Amino acid sequence: MAVKLFTDTNILLDLFDAMRPHAQSSQALWQLVEADEAEACVSESVLTTVDYILRKTFSRQKRKAVYNQLLDFITILPASESMFRKALQSNHSDLEDAVLYQIAIEHELDFFITNDKAALKKPALPQLPVITAKEFVTKAGK
Repeated sequence: MAVKLFTDTNILLDLFDAMRPHAQSSQALWQLVEADEAEACVSESVLTTVDYILRKTFSRQKRKAVYNQLLDFITILPASESMFRKALQSNHSDLEDAVLYQIAIEHELDFFITNDKAALKKPALPQLPVITAKEFVTKAGK
């Protein structure tokens, strides 16, 4: 079974903009997903945030085509009230990141992948490894 990854918003944005600093490592990660060596999981809020940002760059028709392709490779995980409450009780200062992290924990994922590790401070969120796309690709030996 493939390793299960929570894929943060910045990873998906990297796929659409080769000029972003971590685009190359995010694209290498995505190759592992497309090869079924890893399962990419996101929340619905990750997708809507990506859409909000991309609407400045891509037409609605182009975004819909891209999302239809993405849906072949991602699993959308739901959030619940209890997950949100646990995120509120955490020591994390960023509620959005705390909720996403809680979703990943509740769905028993293996890693939380983000290119903004500073956003998920280690002491506040110790249960699930937070690593960058580059770190995961290196671990995978690619």
